[in-house]
Formats: sequence, structure tokens, C-alpha cells
Amino acid sequence: MCALVIRRATLHDAPELCRTHKETVRAKARTHYSDGLIEAWIGDREPHHYRRAMEDSGECIWVAQDHGTIVGFASLRGNELNALYASPAAPGGTGTALLHVVVAEARSLGLRDLVATASLNAAKFYRRRGFFETGPAELVRSGVAIPAIRMRKSIG
Repeated sequence: MCALVIRRATLHDAPELCRTHKETVRAKARTHYSDGLIEAWIGDREPHHYRRAMEDSGECIWVAQDHGTIVGFASLRGNELNALYASPAAPGGTGTALLHVVVAEARSLGLRDLVATASLNAAKFYRRRGFFETGPAELVRSGVAIPAIRMRKSIG
């Protein structure tokens, strides 16, 4: 039985955020990206990156836990959906549940839209949830340009 709980991340969650991020990208991005691009994307990620995002960047991060284990997370910085990951171990609907929390927070801040730089493998997920493409994009990680899609969703 699913026991999904979504809550705000704490600094102590950083190691699990890092693990979940790497696990999810390695498992789900292979349909659209080479091993080299995947490792450029997440190979240098360490827990301190997530702590710094929470402390210095003003990023709001939420985690999804199933039976106490982090199985997904999402983050919001300004009107940018900066991250949304649901691991292969996450119960169905985890990504959508995280997105609902982000949208609710964005609305409470008075935002009228969300923008995201979606990986190629995630674009379909976003389209099905009301995002539309605004153009091509790149994620630059470890000096490597990773193809992506810029997307927007009206929430006002």
C-alpha cells in the first residue's frame, strides 16, 4: 500500500535528494540521452548542491516520501519549476502530486504562470499536465550542453 507523504525538504534531506536525482536520471533519461550526456548531467552532483539551493538560492524544495524513503522531489525558484523527479521506485502519480504542490505554492505567491526547462524524456509528462512548448533549450552541466525544451503553464 502506498504511503506517499509530500513535505518541505530540510537540509538533512540533501543526501537523499542527491541519490534520488541521480537514480531517476540514470533510469529514465536513457530513452533520449546518451550515457555521456547523462553523466555530464548528474555525475558531479553532491549533497552540498541541494543544501546550497535551499540556503542561498531561495529555492523551495519538496520531497515525496513513500514509507519514509524519499522517492521524488520538486523545486520552485521564482516562477521556475527548477526540478521535478520521481524515481522508478515511486508510486504512480508521484510526479503529478509534486507538481500540484508546486502549482499551489506558486499561486499562493501570486504567480500567474510557471516555466520549466524540460528534459526531452519529460516533455510528454508536462504536456499532459497543461504545459506548452515555447522553444528549444539547453541545460549546461559540467560544460556540456544537454538538449531540452522550454515550457510554460498558465496557473492564474
